[in-house]
Amino acid sequence: MIKPIVLENKLTRVEFGPEHFGVTRMLDKTSGVEHILPGKQGYLLWELVFKHGLYEQTLTNLGRPATRSKVERQPDGSMRAVIVWEKIRHWHEDKAIAVRVTVDLPPDDGVAAWNISVLNNSNLWGLWEVRFPYFKHILVPGKYDLAFAANNWGNLLRGFSDERSPTFAYPSCEWALPFISLTRGGSSIYLGAHDPRVWTKTYKVKPGEKCYIGTFAENMAQKGSDYPGHYPVLAGVYTGDWMDACKRYRAWAVNQEWLAKGPLSGRKDVPQSIRNTALWLREVWAWDNPEKDPHKLNEDIIDAHRFYGVPMGVHFYLWHHNIFDKGYPFFFPARPGFVERVRELVKQGVLVMPYINTVIADYDHPEYRDKLWPAATKDQTGSPYFLPIGTEEAGRMTNMCPYTETWQDTIAGLVERLTGECGVNAVYLDLLSASPPDLCFDSSHGHPLGGGGWWWRGTQAMLKKVKKIAVSRGVALTSESIADPYTNGSEGFLTWAPPIAMEIPMMPAVYSGYALYIGSPVGLEYSEQAFVAAQARAFTWGCQNGWMSPGMHRDPKQRGRALYLRDIAQYRYAARKFLTYGELLNLLPPREHIEGITVTWPDYQKVDQEVTLPCVLGSLWKGEDGHLGVVMCNLLNRAVKYPLEVDAAKHGLGPARGGKLRIEQVTPESTSVVADQRGALIRRDERLAPREIRVLEISTP
Repeated sequence: MIKPIVLENKLTRVEFGPEHFGVTRMLDKTSGVEHILPGKQGYLLWELVFKHGLYEQTLTNLGRPATRSKVERQPDGSMRAVIVWEKIRHWHEDKAIAVRVTVDLPPDDGVAAWNISVLNNSNLWGLWEVRFPYFKHILVPGKYDLAFAANNWGNLLRGFSDERSPTFAYPSCEWALPFISLTRGGSSIYLGAHDPRVWTKTYKVKPGEKCYIGTFAENMAQKGSDYPGHYPVLAGVYTGDWMDACKRYRAWAVNQEWLAKGPLSGRKDVPQSIRNTALWLREVWAWDNPEKDPHKLNEDIIDAHRFYGVPMGVHFYLWHHNIFDKGYPFFFPARPGFVERVRELVKQGVLVMPYINTVIADYDHPEYRDKLWPAATKDQTGSPYFLPIGTEEAGRMTNMCPYTETWQDTIAGLVERLTGECGVNAVYLDLLSASPPDLCFDSSHGHPLGGGGWWWRGTQAMLKKVKKIAVSRGVALTSESIADPYTNGSEGFLTWAPPIAMEIPMMPAVYSGYALYIGSPVGLEYSEQAFVAAQARAFTWGCQNGWMSPGMHRDPKQRGRALYLRDIAQYRYAARKFLTYGELLNLLPPREHIEGITVTWPDYQKVDQEVTLPCVLGSLWKGEDGHLGVVMCNLLNRAVKYPLEVDAAKHGLGPARGGKLRIEQVTPESTSVVADQRGALIRRDERLAPREIRVLEISTP
């Protein structure tokens, strides 16, 4: 019998059982929390999924005892476990599979780096998915909070017990950052794929049963396909919550290829126009609008630009001759009057951003079969993947492969025409960051079949062509929803969905200062208080608010909403040092309890939900100069006291010995000194006027 092994430091103890080396213990020594349930059977470490055609087999570390194992101390003081399975017999084949696992535990961190490689000698089975690390019998049901980046911002699911897995694989809107955190009290588990090649992957977690990351193999289902194990999964315990998990991932992400161009402040490929934008409108050019004069069609937008008084963008829908979600990608010719409308708005200083779709094409278009069929993504039967669109009028849309030059050049050609003959100064690349990678099996495309990182590489090649055009013409690029490895090609991401209760700002916690988030919609049928709460929350999280109708400010019934949105927009512009170029450090709870308010918002299925929020929303930011920014929004229509506490030294801003910290108030009109104080711990009772927005800057004078 091969003996069990242990990896241990002052923060954690990880135990691997004998023979099969399933993970039997994960102890947080700081808190005493045991994250894996003791006394169970069948502890796992890895699970491999093989396929032959449509037939599937799985193999786990329980299938055969390991051949050898060892624990060794590394020169940097870390401990490394090495576990090897050699010549595994699988499905009537001797020496079919070999697996090698390494786990590196640093001396001063409870989170280890887990690596696996799989050698497949089968003449029948192809490797499909690698599930690793696979923790069995983990998490007490109902005791953990799950944080995961999905849809707009990120979600925090409290005390969950049911199985959770993203609907779409990473990278996509359903898993936008490839990590999750699981928190019980002050003890958390981090599970993150630190993968610079962006292979397609997923996760699954069910308290009491399982938790793993699954990576889809290159040339999946092709006999003998292997898995090289090119990236580590970071897994283990830490003290903190979801925000600490975000900062762990950010520290890695800022060194990856998609952030190689650096923060927004230094990017020469991102025009100043979108960095300065403080508000967005949404123009949907109705087909049945009897007005044809371009100037009259623009009147609401031009008047809104004057009313809000800030640099503004307009997301422009239905500029093309075909109806929405039909006839793609054959958008041209543009509708009569579009070029004239664009010319007038751009001259007024408005960012005009028309919609195009970068992922789907209409199967029924007469030019589809000859021009686009070869570039469509195909399943194992050779059939294209269809994307069901919700309306009866929509086309039968197939997904297109970004690895093909045909599709890359199609999208680049659309951007060329929009920015050239139409004169737009921004383009919206719909679905690019929202859509998951397809497991494409068309060998004529030249990419590995099925999984791997080719989807991201193909999209990068497409974005390179699009970005070249955009940079040459000073044009901004945005996309739908958020997925992190597209940040080098799309500087803005549309947060289009309505607000929901369980959202948390995971995306700006990681990418603030590197990416922009656009849109804060909530239906006008909801109360003004619900509208104010939605705008305030998005604003404190760093959003460029809006995505509203251009005529909202002209409607007397919506006057209160429009005035509040104007305040938000003007403060956004005034505080762009933090909200555009700074880093979101944390949300800012008051040092004492304050009253809450309850509003009604719709969820993603448009079902009303009651949401309770503190009456003042706050966040803490750090500028590139090291100054701290405090953002507060009073949601009530009456004055309120907010007991503020900021430990400036904790965030690297402490006064010199015997020195002071300066507190200034930033408004759209000016910046004024509020106080100078000794010491780094700031405690103040901020008295906020009805629905007041307050921004404070903390610095050393």
